[in-house]
Amino acid sequence: MRRLAPLVVLCACLGCPKKEAPVAEPPKPAQMEALPLPLPESPKRTDAVAPRPDVEVEVVGKWSSTVKAAKVIVVAQLEPCVPVPARPTRFGGEQAIEPGGLFAEFFMPWGTTASVCVYALDEQGVVVGAVTFPETPKTFEGLGELVVGPHTVVVAPLPKAP
Repeated sequence: MRRLAPLVVLCACLGCPKKEAPVAEPPKPAQMEALPLPLPESPKRTDAVAPRPDVEVEVVGKWSSTVKAAKVIVVAQLEPCVPVPARPTRFGGEQAIEPGGLFAEFFMPWGTTASVCVYALDEQGVVVGAVTFPETPKTFEGLGELVVGPHTVVVAPLPKAP
């Protein structure tokens, strides 16, 4: 019996695990019922609408000339190329350096109807030859770069004035 008492004490200490206090769960947030809320209607603001951007027009192709000229220019204008207008409304101009490849870039308001002209000028800057680029006059609309061409054009002498 003497041996039994220490054995009972040892079993009592080791045999029964100590119970720990239960861990409290964090409180759950209060459940809210989602109600469909109408979004407030905002007033229309026309002052916040951006104006349409300019159209970027790229003219590509090849050119040559049957006219002796000091300078050849490529322009985009509202008026037809021939007869040459006295006071054209132009959206830019670029000089064509030598016969061969042609590239010109113009910016004009969206929806503009314009002609692309290639003019040969003499030493005094007088137009002695002209050609209207195919596909023009054309209304330029759309987004991004609008390409006219590729076309091959030949600058010809202007018709003689009567």
